[in-house]
Amino acid sequence: MLDETDEMLDETDEILDETDEILDDSWITQFEDLNARYDRFYSEDVNVVNTTLFFLNTFLNEIIHRDKDVVVLKTPGCVSQDELTKMMKKNQTRNGVIFKPMYILKYNINIAADEVKFLGRGEKDFFWTSVTDMNDIHYEKTIGCFQDLNDLVIIFQPESPRTCNKTKRLFFRSKHNKTLKKYISE
Repeated sequence: MLDETDEMLDETDEILDETDEILDDSWITQFEDLNARYDRFYSEDVNVVNTTLFFLNTFLNEIIHRDKDVVVLKTPGCVSQDELTKMMKKNQTRNGVIFKPMYILKYNINIAADEVKFLGRGEKDFFWTSVTDMNDIHYEKTIGCFQDLNDLVIIFQPESPRTCNKTKRLFFRSKHNKTLKKYISE
């Protein structure tokens, strides 16, 4: 019984060896090599975002300072509210002056792979969006070779000094504090 099983195993091994010789699977490796060249054109989640911080002098209409940094996102495709507030608190003071955010802009290049050849020629090239609230900022999937173009721009302006209310009160008084008697002439 064991001898028959061994003979059957030997026969199946011989058949498999013959089919391996007959089947040519080199086309699979060629396809994988060809496909590997185009991996950078597939959309991927955004894991890293460049941040650019501009500090303005609103009185002189000039840029005082510019900072660039790279932020690795905790959750792919999302700058959380906590990350955003930490970034803003960390960069709030510059040379003893307190700055507050004026604008937050997001640049997310979310173009499809088949539209890359039309990049720069069409109307859909506008990838800037303004962030109006301090919630999570979501980034759509981006083509791998454009990952380093995703940006978050925060524009700071100096916080205006708080002044006391110096409005002068006006008191309306008559010259006479008493009721005047009116005499009727006859």
